[in-house]
Amino acid sequence: MDMCKLLNIGIINTLRMNYHYFGWGGVLRCYILAARNLHIKKLGGTIEFRDKPRRFIIQIGFPTVGIFDTKYEKSIWQNGGTISVGNRTILGQGTRISNHGKLHLGNDFTVSANSSLICKKGITFGDDVLLSWDTLVMDTDLHRIYGLEKLEKSVNEPREIKFGDHVWVGCRCTVLKGSSIPSNTVIAAGSVISGTFVKENTIIGSNQRVLKDRVTWKR
Repeated sequence: MDMCKLLNIGIINTLRMNYHYFGWGGVLRCYILAARNLHIKKLGGTIEFRDKPRRFIIQIGFPTVGIFDTKYEKSIWQNGGTISVGNRTILGQGTRISNHGKLHLGNDFTVSANSSLICKKGITFGDDVLLSWDTLVMDTDLHRIYGLEKLEKSVNEPREIKFGDHVWVGCRCTVLKGSSIPSNTVIAAGSVISGTFVKENTIIGSNQRVLKDRVTWKR
């Protein structure tokens, strides 16, 4: 463990999260490592491991990008649903989780910094997904919209979002409800994504545009 991470460990946050979700066994094995700058708004719901868990399998709130203030930038944890994790989950400093549905994080899932995941119904990330900073992924509009003909029926219900494997989401992107992102894809920085994409090995941008095909990427 590097010195920067060691100095930022929040002992109380780490103990609270491990005990709440996994009891004393979780405290002893320390499945979750939480930073001091993590603000726990709701310690509810459940966390599920798809494979045999190991120490520090979930790390939340630690600085990974040099352009953010390590003293004041807070992460937020608000869970009232189910969070399923793979073999490694890195939620960098400033990551904000608001989950009241089913949030599925694949193997080697990483959020670099200062991004928000808002899940009301369901968001699924495949394996080896990287979200850059200032990214927003939300499967809900948060507020209800009604047609004038049927005021009792909402016209903007939450819709699931699905990401394939090996997807890189560039910085300052917004991925909206109902989106489907194929495997081996790059989402261009600053894009607003709303819709279903099918073709793999592409760079995609706003307005459902394919900016370039026959590409791949590496961390």
